Amino acid sequence: MVKRLLDLGVALALILLLAPLMALTALAVASCMGTPVLFRQKRPGLHGRPFELFKFRTMTNEAGPDGRLLADELRLTPLGFLMRRLSLDELPQLFNVVRGDMSLVGPRPLLMEYLPLYSVEQNRRHEVRPGITGWAQINGRNALPWEARFEMDVWYVDNRSMLQDVKILAMTASRILRSHGISEPGQVTMTPFRGGSEKAGKVNERKEPDREATLTRNYEANVMAHYSKVAQEAGLSSSCTMEDEYVRHGETRAIHRLIESVAKSTKTPLRVLDVGCGNGFTLRTLADRIREGNLDVSIELIGIEKNPHLRQLAIQMNEGLPVLIQGGDVIRTESLALDKASVDVCISQRVLINLMNAADQKTALDNLIALVRPGGFLLFMECFEDGLENLNAARREFKLEPNNPAVHNLYLRPEFFVDAGIREEAPAGWNIPATLFSTHYYVQRVLQSALRGDVIDRNSHFVSFFSEALPEAVGNYSPIRIHCFRKSPL
Repeated sequence: MVKRLLDLGVALALILLLAPLMALTALAVASCMGTPVLFRQKRPGLHGRPFELFKFRTMTNEAGPDGRLLADELRLTPLGFLMRRLSLDELPQLFNVVRGDMSLVGPRPLLMEYLPLYSVEQNRRHEVRPGITGWAQINGRNALPWEARFEMDVWYVDNRSMLQDVKILAMTASRILRSHGISEPGQVTMTPFRGGSEKAGKVNERKEPDREATLTRNYEANVMAHYSKVAQEAGLSSSCTMEDEYVRHGETRAIHRLIESVAKSTKTPLRVLDVGCGNGFTLRTLADRIREGNLDVSIELIGIEKNPHLRQLAIQMNEGLPVLIQGGDVIRTESLALDKASVDVCISQRVLINLMNAADQKTALDNLIALVRPGGFLLFMECFEDGLENLNAARREFKLEPNNPAVHNLYLRPEFFVDAGIREEAPAGWNIPATLFSTHYYVQRVLQSALRGDVIDRNSHFVSFFSEALPEAVGNYSPIRIHCFRKSPL
């Protein structure tokens, strides 16, 4: 509490004192590089929780013929180099300190994509708020190898004190004036962290690490921790399933229409499985829909949820309703209390992308298909790489930074479902396009960001109006797609 009060008081004082300098810097950036003058990016804060970091821009958004941004050394402007040399680009982070995202002193906030790469010990750097400066910054800054930086970050976590913070702040000014350790020798900035150990100041020898191998390290623990936090913060709210209201309503419509279409085509009872049911919101809406009537068959609803905190919420959400909530892991069939070929409809809302290993994703898909009866349906609402690539191509046209997958997600490749033994087929009357959310994502992540300064305001009036006013499913700009498959009859 004392540290937070000190942070707030000093940050406010520095903002007032340095306001003229920040204004001149902003004018220089606008004159040299245009707008926006601020660089904004999601970074992991206390306990790894994302926040939006502010910095003055030091690089242009110049792209090559292939549409990809040029290398950092080609985009760094002379003004940007000077700003980095004097650490002027970091001044807007004083506002992050006022907001409570950061502290004056602490481990520097790195990239969200590094979270799955940390060892358990390295991940301890998130036990405190990230800082504008820190123990590693006064002992070598970016010139240190990653392993040494992380060791110093954890040392600070274990040995922090008010006296230590004052010492670090006092030494920071000297390091800035000497421009000490701004970057690695021969590099504009720090070499990207690839995970694993670094010896003698060298990053891993692999020039291009295997995509899944770097993402999968400790992923189950990270995903479990993420959804435990979601359970704590969202509780029984519908936003626990999906914060974006338009997407949540669209997915609910697709699920309800599929169940109703299948129910109207049969006279036998149905068993519906919601895999990764979260807090049970989807099952609750289905149970309420079934109680409203108009269906001539009985429907059994089952939910599987691996996370114990979400599972308990699902039980609470559906208390008194004919809904069965079970534990289980889709990549371990022995944990599922279901027989093979015992389910008529299987629903997956972003379950596969939470398995941050391609082999695990394929195993889970095979296991889900095995649970479905011949002739049964599987409904997948998952995220795909090509939709994200199209979205970022559109964002580049407006000089916007690319969107990236969440740190606990591994998006599927477009051909993921090919040769899975199921064919894309929906019952009569379903009529839900796979790219249902394409227009919505273009409005939200491109138009709104271009007009409002690259914000992601999922449920703004702007987004709500234009997503409803414009035709849905135009193009392929949404990472989230909806695919309905049918298992081949015997």
